[in-house]
Amino acid sequence: MNETRKLAQFVASKNYQDLPAKVIYNLKSYVLDNIAAGFVGSLQSWSTIVADLVQDQGGKNESSIFNKSWKIDASRATLINGTMIGAFEL
Repeated sequence: MNETRKLAQFVASKNYQDLPAKVIYNLKSYVLDNIAAGFVGSLQSWSTIVADLVQDQGGKNESSIFNKSWKIDASRATLINGTMIGAFEL
């Protein structure tokens, strides 16, 4: 019942130095892969549709979007950037 809380506490109690070298190496690879996928996915037509729709709704100027010159609030940026990453991966 409290699995999420236990997992969050476990993660919060760790430091960078606690992580095995292989985990750090793989994490860097996964992050770079997602960034590359986001930039490629940002060129897909459905990504542009989602970005334009969400931008029209407005929001704070706080979070970057792949391949866009404007910013939007974090929750909306997550939707757009996630769509762009998924657009390439799919």
